[in-house]
Amino acid sequence: MLVVQSHILKKHKFKHGGNNKMQKFKLSYDNYDITKSIIDNIIENYQEYGYDEKPDEYTINSNIDWNSYQEEYQWAWEDFLSELGKAFHSRYKTCCAKVEGKNLNWRGASGSKYINIKSENNFDAGLEIIRNIQPNCDFSIEATLNKGRLLITIYHHDCPTGSIFLLKPCAYSTYEKSA
Repeated sequence: MLVVQSHILKKHKFKHGGNNKMQKFKLSYDNYDITKSIIDNIIENYQEYGYDEKPDEYTINSNIDWNSYQEEYQWAWEDFLSELGKAFHSRYKTCCAKVEGKNLNWRGASGSKYINIKSENNFDAGLEIIRNIQPNCDFSIEATLNKGRLLITIYHHDCPTGSIFLLKPCAYSTYEKSA
């Protein structure tokens, strides 16, 4: 199972120097981030975890039962998928998109495909998006906005610099023609 951490910065307007500006929208998950936050929490609250002295990361990692933390990973994964689905539904009214992929593997392959996200549930929609673009391995992911379109970068062993997917809205009729 893939384990994830979600960091969500929601889009908000704020005034700065008389201009309306938008904060960046960013979703991400990475199993390293959640593992690091668990270890940092244990170091900070070491006495609650049965340590007499403040332990180092190696000591904690050697002694910890990671199976007892699977809920944290699962919650982060579900949160990420729900927020990704919500972002998709708010920007892609036809629920169809052309996905343009670049740098898809170690050879720098590229390609495109059309997707139709049928689910109205945000979690299921996020899961459908990921299933359409994920590599067949462990990965970390970031989703941002580029001119109002979702830009998803997936980092994995065949492409540690990131495979990039731009989701461009399209009409349902365009999706049907490509299927």
